Amino acid sequence: MDLQEQYIEDYTSGFNHAYILAEYSPELLADIDQSNNPVNDYFEGFFAGKEHYQMEQEQSKELDELGVLRSNSKDRDKEFERE
Repeated sequence: MDLQEQYIEDYTSGFNHAYILAEYSPELLADIDQSNNPVNDYFEGFFAGKEHYQMEQEQSKELDELGVLRSNSKDRDKEFERE
């Protein structure tokens, strides 16, 4: 295995581990995030996975909020049509 393949494997492994921890054990992820870990390919992926999960959660929350707003808007439109 050459260095590029090893980098990809380590990065991907770190990314996936952090994503799973963010979903199922965020308190453990926070503890790991606060510790002084050496910077290497695994931890580059690890922190990228954590950030990616958080970004997805924010996007999901925003989509949920938009859905509520749209639903409320449709309900108001129906009320105006009845009057």
